Amino acid sequence: MENINFSDLTRSIIQSSGRLAVQFRYSFIEPEHLLLAIIDECIKNPDKNIVLKIFKHFKVNLFELIEDVERSFDSLNIPITDRKIPFTKKTEYILKLTYVEAKRCHSIDIEAEHVFLSYLRAETAFCEKILNHKYNLTYEPVKDYIKNIV
Repeated sequence: MENINFSDLTRSIIQSSGRLAVQFRYSFIEPEHLLLAIIDECIKNPDKNIVLKIFKHFKVNLFELIEDVERSFDSLNIPITDRKIPFTKKTEYILKLTYVEAKRCHSIDIEAEHVFLSYLRAETAFCEKILNHKYNLTYEPVKDYIKNIV
C-alpha cells in the first residue's frame, strides 16, 4: 500500500475495540467491537468525528444503536487471558478495506469515517440486520454523504 497511515483517532478506535472485546468476554475482536469503538469515539470527540455527522444526518440515535450492538453480543463466559486478542477474519478484512476507502477519498490518513465505510461495505450480519434495515444506513448513501461534506 501507499504511505497511508492510521490517524490517532483510528488507532484509538482499534485499541478501544480490543478493550471492548475483553469487556464483553470475547476471545477475538469482532466487527461489532469496531463499530462500538467508533460510536464511543463519536461521543468522546464530537468535534473531530465525521462519523457523528453521518449518524446525525441519517437520524441515528446513538444510544439506541449502542443498545442494539450490545444486545447482539452473545453472553459468553470465556476466560480471557492477558495475551493480545486477535481480530476475526472479517475484522481484518474491514481494516484492510480502510486503505481502499482512504485512497478513494484522497485522504492522507485513515480516519474513523473510512473504518465506518469499510464496516458498511463488508456487510456483516449485524450491518445487514440493524444498520441497513433499522437505520437505513448503507454503503453508497453514506459514501456519497462523506464526499459532499469533506
